[in-house]
Amino acid sequence: MYKRILSVALALLMLCGAVTVSVSAFEPSLESLFKDPFIEYIEQDGSSVDEEFLYINYIGSAGKCSVYRAYYGEVRGLETSQVIGDYKFTYGALVGDENTNPTGLYAWDEFGFGIMTLKEAYDKGYADLDALYKSEDYNRGIYPLTDGEKEECLKEKCKEAYVKEYGIDTGLLPARVEFAVQFENYAVFQASHIEPAQMESFQYIYGYWFYEPCILGEDDNNPLGLYTLDNYGNVESLYNTAGKSFIDMDEIFPELSEKCNMYLSGDIDSDKKLTVKDATLIQKYLAKLPEAVKTVYEHRLGYCVMEVDEPWRIKMFGGSSKVTVKDATYIQKKLAKMVFEEGPQPFYEDRVVTWVLDEAKQYTLEDFPEYSFERMEQEGSCIVLYLKEAGKANVVDAVNSLLYREGADLADITVEYIPTEDVYI
Repeated sequence: MYKRILSVALALLMLCGAVTVSVSAFEPSLESLFKDPFIEYIEQDGSSVDEEFLYINYIGSAGKCSVYRAYYGEVRGLETSQVIGDYKFTYGALVGDENTNPTGLYAWDEFGFGIMTLKEAYDKGYADLDALYKSEDYNRGIYPLTDGEKEECLKEKCKEAYVKEYGIDTGLLPARVEFAVQFENYAVFQASHIEPAQMESFQYIYGYWFYEPCILGEDDNNPLGLYTLDNYGNVESLYNTAGKSFIDMDEIFPELSEKCNMYLSGDIDSDKKLTVKDATLIQKYLAKLPEAVKTVYEHRLGYCVMEVDEPWRIKMFGGSSKVTVKDATYIQKKLAKMVFEEGPQPFYEDRVVTWVLDEAKQYTLEDFPEYSFERMEQEGSCIVLYLKEAGKANVVDAVNSLLYREGADLADITVEYIPTEDVYI
């Protein structure tokens, strides 16, 4: 009798234990965690959500955030596509704006920026699409773009940003992008929205000449319409970006010169580098030796490529210059590092400097979710933000991530430059 009672008691204990384990092991699904914040996000502008027909799928992890697709059952099979970064997203699954978010994809950072569309999260640098594509969770309907598709999408992306930045009325004359080349932190592109003037135009940008038989841009400081687009959608002239040291002309030269008439100042033999041979060719040209005269004649910039010590003469005198033995000597001194040219200043590669519009507000690192900074210092209206990992690319990325706030609550977002002087050694 006692054995039977003991057996029943043990069985009850085991059953209770199993129930306890089962209850403690229960975890809510990712979709259920996302649902209530998502409904609140949609309804904040007065829209309503039909919860009875609302479906949510967890797509995968995208670096700093998770990605979800929200849709109503009756439009689950809608065919559409959206290009974000280097990926094309398919499957119509719409809850929201069909024009800006046709695939119904949302990014969520529970303890950071909250909820926004996947495109917004990508444009602000929050979403890592490579990580999302490689996710093993639920990443169907994500396709990498081909090289041809990437080029066309990049040109279209640059055109949209260019039109938005300069408030261009495309109804008068459609804006056009001649080419676009993607580099690490920037795409460099050539754009215009006016009829080209039939005349030659030159532009000198820190050791390099750009030449076109007709003017593409309407800006006197950017006659060839050369711009940069950073990873956050900010557009600026190539001249200004290079002047900040944010883009290295030497690094972009090999690839960019394949897309436009870009030449290294003093590169007379067109081997895309400055050598003693170039200095010798100038001397031979001045001596009227046939070999040198032929080389200069066949060069796209011709006589102008030899003007290296006073490049401003080419622009000032409409393409003419005054070549002397000083140009050959200048090249020799430059190769021997005996001359320091005026150009972009180097900067500290571990900090970003900005000023705040409201001095009374005390900022903390939580006020800068756009980038993962290590620490910050605030003195009055000046804030210095220190990076977790130093490096030029990281600093440029950090500055660009904050630029959309310039004029809103921040001013003059920049880097701390190392002062230099133009000297002969």
